[in-house]
Amino acid sequence: GLIALSWGILAFFGGQVERASTLCEEALALLPEEWVYARGTAAAFLGLSMRATGHSDDAQRKLLDEYESLPWKTNSYAVR
Repeated sequence: GLIALSWGILAFFGGQVERASTLCEEALALLPEEWVYARGTAAAFLGLSMRATGHSDDAQRKLLDEYESLPWKTNSYAVR
């Protein structure tokens, strides 16, 4: 999960936003729920990547749905 996240961040800053989106989704699927900081980073870069590929509305809905489903709104995953 951390490797996928790292590659996703590098892809994002390298202008490969579609690849970044795929890698961040992979990271979220692999990272344990308890790793809230890494999961929050993956979610943030997923949203940024989706926005950069012209899917702003989908990104907003996906992240908002995820946020609303969280029992704790103040941990580092929710905040990110």
